[in-house]
Amino acid sequence: MYAYYTARDKTSNRLSVAVASADSPEGKFKDQGPLVAQELGSIDAFETRDEKGRLFLLWKEDGNSRGQKTPIWAQQINEERTKLLGEKTALFENDQEWEGNLVEGVAIFRKNGFFYATYSARGCCEIDCDYVTGVARSKSLLGPWEKYDANQSKSIMTTGNVRVMGQWLKMMGSFTCFTMPTIQKGVCM
Repeated sequence: MYAYYTARDKTSNRLSVAVASADSPEGKFKDQGPLVAQELGSIDAFETRDEKGRLFLLWKEDGNSRGQKTPIWAQQINEERTKLLGEKTALFENDQEWEGNLVEGVAIFRKNGFFYATYSARGCCEIDCDYVTGVARSKSLLGPWEKYDANQSKSIMTTGNVRVMGQWLKMMGSFTCFTMPTIQKGVCM
């Protein structure tokens, strides 16, 4: 089992995507170290396979931390999850007004011959959080990706701050979709 996480690289102090492995979810995890630490930072890892069955790591370049775009990258990774292979490919970035200063938290699923990407956009992590969720699709993992036209007028899910029992809580902006075989339905959470 593999767990991707974000931490500061000890050498460069950059935010980096790293991986740890264990024999089971309860097991002791062994840190395999950072996989990618771009100058602007690398966060929000997600693993998926392309249409040929090759394993890929996806992540966000943290450009919004310095007022720049936030591309979602994909790069092949070895089966041991210890090394990226080949060159990275930009899938999409925050290029529409409704997305604000970022896209992040990408998750991928396949259905009816398409890859679907769910992702968060706008603003996170402050009291005025206005996270929204968008959807894009592509016939191939490496693109080209097309964003859902209705994203700009109606987000799939609007998130942000919710008051519960007198306390302000920040709600999630990302979700993952999967199929539950026992009920033969797709679920997003």
